[in-house]
Amino acid sequence: GLAWGDEDDNSFLTRLRFNNLFYVSLYDHMYTRGYVETMVDSDNIGMCDCVEEMPVVSRADCTQVDATQTFQVVYEGNGNFAAVRMGGMNIDFNACEGINPSNGNRK
Repeated sequence: GLAWGDEDDNSFLTRLRFNNLFYVSLYDHMYTRGYVETMVDSDNIGMCDCVEEMPVVSRADCTQVDATQTFQVVYEGNGNFAAVRMGGMNIDFNACEGINPSNGNRK
């Protein structure tokens, strides 16, 4: 699975959510792990369905995007400031850091 939070529309996590979808579905699961065959013994179970119609899940993973961008704030005069990017953006796909259901704390 994949997840993103309730960040504002301009946050890295929101803007890169579809990169996460591509990474999980096509690169990590299909290309890297080879999950392209049927995973259950029934042709009646599709990849997408209503939750109440899907089989019980015994284990699930989650992937989130962690992104960093270095920038420098420059004073341009007349009270104006500008943010200047320094180098490229670093994007990592990591296991989700969710809530531990046994104690309610972050893992």
